[in-house]
Amino acid sequence: NRNIVLNRLETTGTDEIRTIKGITINNSVNKNSVNIIQKLLGNMKNINFQDITITDNSPGTNNYVNIIHFNYGNLENISFNEVTINAPKENYVAAIGINYAQDVNGAELNNINITGRDTVASFIADAKNSEERTYKNIIGTNLTVLGERNNIGGLFGALDTNYNGTEYLIDNIIVRDSNVTGVNATSTYIGGIGGVMGCNNWVVENTHVKGGR
Repeated sequence: NRNIVLNRLETTGTDEIRTIKGITINNSVNKNSVNIIQKLLGNMKNINFQDITITDNSPGTNNYVNIIHFNYGNLENISFNEVTINAPKENYVAAIGINYAQDVNGAELNNINITGRDTVASFIADAKNSEERTYKNIIGTNLTVLGERNNIGGLFGALDTNYNGTEYLIDNIIVRDSNVTGVNATSTYIGGIGGVMGCNNWVVENTHVKGGR
């Protein structure tokens, strides 16, 4: 199934983890928004996405190839493992396309391969402004992110860091054993954690970052 709209996605038990796995999507139609979940309206907690492959070979340049296109709820204790999204002509390519959550606490990403055009990352392509926002305890290991143009990051493509001058809490963000590449000579805003962002208490280990300038 594609373009699913969910009110929430969370388990009933405190430590119970549920896995969504083994999904393959191949798209060759010229359109915006190729996804599994189009909108997640409420919170997501204790969910693991495993063995997901999304390929977009459409002829034109469009936007949003993701597992989740729009996320509106808070995220807690989630993970993405063995995920490949190959959409070299598309913009806003990541596990989550647009994130409006006020609180993201606890996310792990392992063995993620993402290819896109502009605003490309393993976790969130575009994080939108909100009056209060927290991003903490997010770890990415063995991430490969490849973009053609701008805003290319290991975890985030573009992440606003303040709202009307008030800084967000962005803390304990780690990327290890990863590669982030802007392939064009004019590619800008390339980073191990994010293309456009800033944060406190962050670590980048054994990670290669390459950009045009």
